[in-house]
Amino acid sequence: MSPMRRLKRLKIMDQAWLIMIMIMAALTSTFLFWAADNSRNAELAHSRTVADMADSLRNMVSKEGGLYVRRRANEDVGKVGRYLGEYVGLPSPGDPDLPYYVFHQKNPFMALADYSDEVQHSPTSAKFRITSDNFMNPANQPDLFDLEALGVMRETGVTEYWKVKGNTLRYARALRADKNCLACHGRPEDAPAIVRMKYRGLEGHPRGGGYGYQLGEIVGVTSVTVPHNTFGVTLTRQSWGFWLSVMTVFGLTVFVFMQLMRGIVAPLSRLSRYADDIAHSDDLCKVRQPRFDADEASSQNEIHQQSFALKALHESMRSAVDHITRHGH
Repeated sequence: MSPMRRLKRLKIMDQAWLIMIMIMAALTSTFLFWAADNSRNAELAHSRTVADMADSLRNMVSKEGGLYVRRRANEDVGKVGRYLGEYVGLPSPGDPDLPYYVFHQKNPFMALADYSDEVQHSPTSAKFRITSDNFMNPANQPDLFDLEALGVMRETGVTEYWKVKGNTLRYARALRADKNCLACHGRPEDAPAIVRMKYRGLEGHPRGGGYGYQLGEIVGVTSVTVPHNTFGVTLTRQSWGFWLSVMTVFGLTVFVFMQLMRGIVAPLSRLSRYADDIAHSDDLCKVRQPRFDADEASSQNEIHQQSFALKALHESMRSAVDHITRHGH
């Protein structure tokens, strides 16, 4: 016998409870999925915001041709991090003995790498970096997730890729080569001398070592890492509005179910028992008639009408039995 056939053969009361359990399970699953989906969407929005900020800084430095940082001549050059060129400023005309400034040029990737390093050591939970599989500096080489993201982007044409790994969400946004990028990352012989001196590329190859970018191609990613909430944490961080919605929906569901049980299922069960008593009773006068409404004959409720009809049948049967008993035929 099929499961549906078995279900149909159950008591209406049992079917109603089974359906109620299924509805409650479906509602619970829906709310839990909704909470998890909202949390993940918030994490993705956070990742996109971080990527927007990183891309904005990179574009600004790229359009300006670089970024210059300064240090006093008597300060350690290590404080400025990586740089392309060094330019010595003039001593102060008022006091030649005062330390003068030295200026250091950074390209967009260096400026962003410094910013990324600062973020990495800050209390903020979101981290980012710029990476490419065709890099100049080995410190910028991609990890497995970045390589996976680059592969998917180049194969499918999507501009973003994300994946949840443990308690973190990894997000990658495509970096496409534009004219500003090609000034340093196009053909090696076209790059500024200061870039060629620091990054020589691959001997005899026009592509590699950070060179050989083609206009419009995906050359790297802005890679962002944000914390991913576990399922339990997700639930504890839901707003009061979420829990109010949950309680309202579940409360209304229980209320509707109880009304259906009281108004339909329970009366049908009573009618079923009444009909069974009529069919199997040896004394129809002892069979109690259920009462659903004071005037069932005029009610539009089908259960009331069925009750009235069954009672009429009951009375007819009693009269017939009584007639047969008294007259013998």
